[in-house]
Amino acid sequence: MPYILKERRPKIEPLVLELSKVLESRGDYNYGKRYKHVNDAQGIIDCVGKEFYRVVTAPYENIKRRENGPVSSVDSDFIE
Repeated sequence: MPYILKERRPKIEPLVLELSKVLESRGDYNYGKRYKHVNDAQGIIDCVGKEFYRVVTAPYENIKRRENGPVSSVDSDFIE
């Protein structure tokens, strides 16, 4: 939870851990489903994927591009 303020983490983390213990199946995540919940969840999932790409995937791709060279002339200008 690096983007949650340190002073808020002690209140949030136990709740997340407790919830993770009781959710047994994907169906449990749909409990109380409303459009707002679905829309909020989709936004969170989308942002998590983008953040994973930014923090994990993109740096790895940059390392491999430097090691192996560009795949095409399109990305040859972007080698650091």
